Amino acid sequence: NPLIEDLVYNGRTRPPFWGSIRNTFSWKSFSLSTILTYKAGYFFRRNSINYATLFTSLISNADYTLRWQAPGDERITNVPAMKYPADVNRETFYSRSSILVEKGDHIRWQDVQLSYTINGSKEKGSPFSQIRIYSYINNLGILWRANRKGLDPDFQQIAPAPLQMALGVNLTL
Repeated sequence: NPLIEDLVYNGRTRPPFWGSIRNTFSWKSFSLSTILTYKAGYFFRRNSINYATLFTSLISNADYTLRWQAPGDERITNVPAMKYPADVNRETFYSRSSILVEKGDHIRWQDVQLSYTINGSKEKGSPFSQIRIYSYINNLGILWRANRKGLDPDFQQIAPAPLQMALGVNLTL
């Protein structure tokens, strides 16, 4: 029977420190705004190979190439050997082991917005008091991360965060 003393605490799974910094730069009718977000002081469990999933749905992981394949590989890898049929208990043990715990601290370039504003009241015949044309880009990427695997702690369970872009016009009567 497992004892409470046998449990290993790897750290928080939710960041105790997080926030953002927004900077806006304006010049004449142009405005450039950007936001950086940060999270610190937490850990996450990264994905690795799961042979049961591989056998049933052909979903793999890059750790497959690091698996134990020959006697002596235990000196160079922590990824278990492939065994068929898969042992669910062994898969669960590995997927919940502390070897897969990584630091989650990171700084993300969240978005940038560029806009140009036209004062409509100065334009003859314009029904608008202001016209703002803007472009917006979201999910620009991670600038710094504490884990050495190059993983995105926020999106490593699914596909990477998609880069989103928008163009727009804001009309004020």
